Amino acid sequence: MVTLKFSSTSDIKVPKQLVEQVIGQDEAVEVIKKAARQRRHVLLIGEPGTGKSMLGLALAELLPMEKLADIVAFPNPNDENMPLIRTIPAGQGRDLVAKAKLQSMTMFKNQNIIIFILVLLSMFAPWWVRSYYKSDIMFAAFFLGGMVFLASFIIFLNIGKRVEGRVKIPRVIVDNYKRKQAPFNDARHSSP
Repeated sequence: MVTLKFSSTSDIKVPKQLVEQVIGQDEAVEVIKKAARQRRHVLLIGEPGTGKSMLGLALAELLPMEKLADIVAFPNPNDENMPLIRTIPAGQGRDLVAKAKLQSMTMFKNQNIIIFILVLLSMFAPWWVRSYYKSDIMFAAFFLGGMVFLASFIIFLNIGKRVEGRVKIPRVIVDNYKRKQAPFNDARHSSP
């Protein structure tokens, strides 16, 4: 048995890497180091307090940063229950979603300009027809026709906007934006 003599805990040197801080689990530490080198998964099972979470965090710390990726889900136009999944380099998921939202907003802005032009046209066309043909019947026909056309155009535009809004904008499922190490998910089980 080895006896260590320290005057205070400040005399104890704590290693920088978490895996080197694990005490009493030498085999588990070797498994974690090997899994990190081979970029493998590890399932840790055991009693509470045996260091499973610490070993998991150590594995996440050992994994190389350049391998992190964001996972983005795109709605599937063919089956809404089966989204299309894509992996992209870490930190680019947010940019992709922001660009998709900006593109959607630009399309909405362009549609508003078209609606404004059609409103002006449907308002002034009946007056021009009335002065050109000198007929109140032509004015009424153009006025009613313009209003019906404008209402149907706006309805179809709103229906199309709802469908396109659901289809175009992806969602970031795993976001590694500004992450310094691989993610660690602790799946602790609590008893009822």
